[in-house]
Amino acid sequence: MDISSLGSKLGISAETLITEWQSEAFIKRKIRVFVAREDAIHPWIQGNKWHKLKPWIEMAIQNGKKGLASLGGPYSNHLIAMGCISNHLQMPAVALVRGHQQEWANNPAIQKLRDWNVDVVSVDRETFRNYHQQNEHPFSVYPTYADFQWVPLGGSDSMAISGVADWAKMLEVQFPEFSHLVLPVASGGTLAGFISGLSWKKKILAVEVLKGHDYLVKQLEFMHSDLISADLEWISDYHFGGFARSTEALNTFCDHFFLENGFQIEPVYSGKTFYAVSDLIKKGHFREGSVVLLMHTGGIFPWNSSLKH
Repeated sequence: MDISSLGSKLGISAETLITEWQSEAFIKRKIRVFVAREDAIHPWIQGNKWHKLKPWIEMAIQNGKKGLASLGGPYSNHLIAMGCISNHLQMPAVALVRGHQQEWANNPAIQKLRDWNVDVVSVDRETFRNYHQQNEHPFSVYPTYADFQWVPLGGSDSMAISGVADWAKMLEVQFPEFSHLVLPVASGGTLAGFISGLSWKKKILAVEVLKGHDYLVKQLEFMHSDLISADLEWISDYHFGGFARSTEALNTFCDHFFLENGFQIEPVYSGKTFYAVSDLIKKGHFREGSVVLLMHTGGIFPWNSSLKH
């Protein structure tokens, strides 16, 4: 299969919808904020997940792999994207999911994976951590999947950089006016790709959505050694307690944003990033005349509301 045409066959929009986020606070400070709506490119294969998965899918097809295998949490956007793609390609897939089956017995995201014929396997937390942090290969434990293409957590590895870098270059051609790019960071693959793809004139703000700044820096250095040349600023004060953690203030912010702007954000990735931009602008963090491009990396699924509680 020609990987270059896979996106169109899957129904993924080739161009990102970019819309302006208007606010009295932004107007007062003479700052314009635009949103790259990667949530709108596909109902299930959204945002950075598509761009990070493309190189892995290409490798699997080229090497004649039987299927795709990866790991993630019970609400993993990455696993949802992989499951949808594998179902479209009629390629088997396995999802190693953190936690015991009884913890996510009624989980709608897990049910969606099963609807796509993904083999869902529960993995205890210690083993899951070893697969992720120590990059242990799980196929010795699961020999049934020895002929599958292994994809790391979130699709983030040096392999993912090329797909995200191409995405960054397309965005810069489509909307060259921005001076600052702001994006959520969890596993670091998207950030590494944008550092590779964007011109040196752009300032990048990385909003950490989990605790553990040192871990993120190490991940980024592992995937991308050229950090010194990047105009990069880490934003570490808006994780709201850690990954997939939220507060009433953040939930309220997400709800009000939807009412005022007509499209959803969620409290795991985009909500924290949008909240950070709004708060930083009010605090005078950006210079007058700045044009901010804010990445909405998707994850807008029917079960979003359940993540708030």
